[in-house]
Amino acid sequence: GMKKQLLCLIAALVLLLGLCVSALAYDSAHVFDDAQLLSEDEIGALEARCQEAEDTFGCGVYIVTTDDYSLYDGAESIEAFTEKFFLDYDLGTGEAQNGILLALSMAERDYDLCAHGETGHRAFTDYGKGVLAERWFLEPFSRDDWSGGFAAFLDGCEEYLRMDAEGAPFDQGTD
Repeated sequence: GMKKQLLCLIAALVLLLGLCVSALAYDSAHVFDDAQLLSEDEIGALEARCQEAEDTFGCGVYIVTTDDYSLYDGAESIEAFTEKFFLDYDLGTGEAQNGILLALSMAERDYDLCAHGETGHRAFTDYGKGVLAERWFLEPFSRDDWSGGFAAFLDGCEEYLRMDAEGAPFDQGTD
């Protein structure tokens, strides 16, 4: 009776508190810098650009850094980590969870891009993700210019999303 109800209430409050604390672990909604590669100002600037892209195109753009993806809930690969992070944090916009996430893992010096939702998949094909990396952010990353690499990633995302919004086929993108 009463004891069981009280225990259930306490369990629910503990669960709710845990969810609130994990949500508060990040100051921003789009940039998750666990590897601490960015200054607060850099995070703020990237966050503003991510929010602007989301407001303009209705597609969330996310940046995640980690010291080691394998520490995240048993992720077996950078791809598994990226997908799991996107879903665990319920990222993306609308019911379709439109979005793209760039994850960078420092232990492996590896990255992955995952796209979700109709807009995400249409704007960021597998081929397009490879071109996005090669053309925009891998070069700054090779110089450990993390902020520059993430800003370049956002440049590429905005171009892809703009082309998608205009109905332009991907391969007509600018060089």
